[in-house]
Amino acid sequence: MTGEVLEGLRPLAEEAVKYDTFDEFEKAFLTQIKHGRYYHITDNPNFTIDPEKGPQDLSSMAMGEVDPGKLMITSNPEEWIEFYGEAREYVAIIDMSRVPKEKYLQVKRGFGNEFFVDDPSRAKV
Repeated sequence: MTGEVLEGLRPLAEEAVKYDTFDEFEKAFLTQIKHGRYYHITDNPNFTIDPEKGPQDLSSMAMGEVDPGKLMITSNPEEWIEFYGEAREYVAIIDMSRVPKEKYLQVKRGFGNEFFVDDPSRAKV
C-alpha cells in the first residue's frame, strides 16, 4: 500500500524539487496551483507535442492565431471536458517533471486551472 501512495505522490514530489525553498514551493502550490499532475484535452488518441502546432483560441494568449511551439495544459481536466465536450474526447497526461518552473505559468481564461507552457520541449506525453 505504501508504494501505491508514494507513486501517487510522484508528480507532486517532482514539482516540489524545482524550487529552492519550501516557501517558494508553497507559494507556487497555493497561488498557481502547481500540484504536479497536468493534462491536455485532445481529439487525437495518439497526441504528441508538436513544435509546429500550438494553442489557438480567442484568449489573450494566442489572440485567435496559432502560437507554434507552445502548449496549454490543465490540472483540472473536468473543466475542459465540460467546455469541449465530444469535440475532444481524449485526455493526454503531460509529464512536466523536466520542464523548468519558469516555462509554464497559470493563466486565467475561465476554463479552470490552466497553464501556458512557453517551452514544452522537455515535456512528455
